[in-house]
Amino acid sequence: MKRLSLWTLTALLAASPAIAFPGAGERPSEAEREEARAALFAAADADDDGFLELEEFTAFQELVRAEHLEKRFARLDQDQDGAVSATELEDGASHRRNHRGRR
Repeated sequence: MKRLSLWTLTALLAASPAIAFPGAGERPSEAEREEARAALFAAADADDDGFLELEEFTAFQELVRAEHLEKRFARLDQDQDGAVSATELEDGASHRRNHRGRR
């Protein structure tokens, strides 16, 4: 079985335009979400058999988690300086508390 490291899969995630979502303030469409999920699946399917064995599924879950964290970080980094300050973190927490359940 061809093996890809988590670092390689993460690099694929970062480099693939098919996985890219709209800006931090925008919600992706259903089609964009499906396209991104398919790209993550393909990146994790190391042996290209169309199925995820446990090791591949674990890599898939890590890619999904990394993507979620990157999007959350981008939303919190209000001034887009590549770092989240304590104020930005608190503003993000306050925003979530104030908008919980309004989706």
